[in-house]
Amino acid sequence: MSITKLYKLIVKCCGEIKELESNPNLRLAKRSIKQCEIRYAIVYLFTSITNVTSNSLKNRQIIGSTEVIEYIMDLLNNYSDHNDVVESGLAVIANLCSHCNENKDRFNQFNTNQYVIDQTNKHINDEMKIMEQGVRAISSLSANNSTNAEELGKHGVCALLVDVLSVSHYSNQLHITQFALSAIANLCSSYPENVNEFAKTTICSIVLLVLHKSFGNDDEFLVENPMFSHIYNSYEVKHQSKRIMNKKIQHNSQIENLNTSVLALMAISSLSVKCLPNKMSFVEAGICQVLANVLTTKIVKSDMIISICSTIANLTANCNISKQKFIELKTDMLLLELLSNSSESLAPHIEKALTNLCANYSGKLNSKSHKKVLEGLGIKSNSSQSTSNPVTSWFRKSANVFNIV
Repeated sequence: MSITKLYKLIVKCCGEIKELESNPNLRLAKRSIKQCEIRYAIVYLFTSITNVTSNSLKNRQIIGSTEVIEYIMDLLNNYSDHNDVVESGLAVIANLCSHCNENKDRFNQFNTNQYVIDQTNKHINDEMKIMEQGVRAISSLSANNSTNAEELGKHGVCALLVDVLSVSHYSNQLHITQFALSAIANLCSSYPENVNEFAKTTICSIVLLVLHKSFGNDDEFLVENPMFSHIYNSYEVKHQSKRIMNKKIQHNSQIENLNTSVLALMAISSLSVKCLPNKMSFVEAGICQVLANVLTTKIVKSDMIISICSTIANLTANCNISKQKFIELKTDMLLLELLSNSSESLAPHIEKALTNLCANYSGKLNSKSHKKVLEGLGIKSNSSQSTSNPVTSWFRKSANVFNIV
C-alpha cells in the first residue's frame, strides 16, 4: 500500500532530517494510518514534507533521492477526488521542485506535468487554494527546465495561464497573480517555443492590464483602452459575484504592488524575446507610454530598474516600431539620465536597453543631443567630469555601432 510505504520512507529520512522527527504532522499521519483514515494520513504526510522542504534545498534533495516522488504521484492519482489531498499534493510538488532540477526530472517520469495542468484547470473557478498551488507547481516545474516547460506547453499550459491570470486578477487574488506571472516568465525562458504559443492568446493584454493596476491605475481608466475592454466584457458575467465580493477588499500594499510590477515586467520581457507579434501587441496596448511614465519618477529599487531595462531591451530588439515609439517619448533621454546616476551593477542593464533601443534606428543620435543630455544633467561636455561620466562612456562605446554624428 503506497501510504504505508511513503510513511516508512519519510520515517527513514528522519535520520538525515532531524526536524522531521518532531514534526506533528508525521505523528498525526501515523495515527491516521492505524485508524485507516487514509485520506487524512496522505494530507498529514504531504504537509510534513512541505514543512521540512520549504527553506532547505538539502532536505529536498534527500527526500527526492528516495522513492518518495513515485509514491506521491501514485497517491495523488488515486485520491484526486479529494480537494485537500490535491491541494497539499500540489504544494509538495512545488516545494520539492524549487531550485532542484533532479526532482523536476523525477516528477517528469510520472506524468506530473499533465496532472498539474488537469487539476489546476479543473478547479479554476471553485477552489482558489488549489489554483494557487497548481500555478506554484507549474512555476517550479518549468524554472530552468526545458523538458518540463516543453511538456507543460504541449498539455495546454499557455491557455490555462491566460484563464488563471484573468480570474486571479479580476477577483484580486494577488498571490495567484504573482505565481502566474512567474510561471509565464519561466515557461518562456526555459522553452522559447512557448512564446509563440502565448502569442496565439490574449496574454499580452492581460499581463499589461496587471502591470497597469500594479502602478495604481483603476478599472475605469483601463476599460477605455479597447485592448483591455474585451477582457472585462468576457469575465463580467462569469465573475460578477466575485467582483461584488471583492469590492470590500483593501488596496494592495506598496510592497505587494512593487513585487507584482517586477513580476509583470519579467513576464512581458520573456514574452517579447524574438516574438514580433507579442511586441506589437504590447506596443499597441501602450507599454511604451507606461514604461516612459515610470522612468520619469524616481526609481529607487534596483530590481525594478533591471526589470524595466530588460523589458525595453527585449521590446526594441529588431523592432523599429517600438524603437520609434520609445524615442518619441524621449525614453532614450530618460535612460541616459538614469545611467548618469546608476551604480556599477545597474549600468550594464541600462546600457543594454539603450543599445537595443538605438541599434539600427533610422534616425540619428548626434553630438548635439549628446551635449544637450550632458548639460541637462549639469555636466559640461568638455570637462574632466564628462570623461568619467557613464553617459559619455556609453556614447563612446556606441559610436562605432550606431549612426552617431
